Amino acid sequence: MQRIVAGIDTIEQHLEAVRQTPEVYRPPCCPHCGLKILWSHGHYERKADRRAGQVSLNPIPICRYCCSGCRRTCSRPPACIAARCWHDWSVQQAHLERLLRERADQRRALGSPPDRRTAGRWWD
Repeated sequence: MQRIVAGIDTIEQHLEAVRQTPEVYRPPCCPHCGLKILWSHGHYERKADRRAGQVSLNPIPICRYCCSGCRRTCSRPPACIAARCWHDWSVQQAHLERLLRERADQRRALGSPPDRRTAGRWWD
């Protein structure tokens, strides 16, 4: 199951979709037990608007759904909000790019490639 709802690239688009078409966030099946009967279970709020110098749109509602089989809840955030992460996608990307540049500089200085397990951790 896709955990993130694609095609919603801004917080404004997300807020509009929650008001107009909240069904786009409904998972096709329960991620825990696989049952396809999920009902709306309100929402939880995230402080996802971290843009500097603008009026904050926080708190941002994230729709929740409850499974009729296992009674567990699940949600699907939009693409503009990183799932299970406090930082924005752009912050994560900048940090990873910096780490990769530093590793490349170290590799050139040492003259040896990174270990296979290190490359596996990077890939994960």
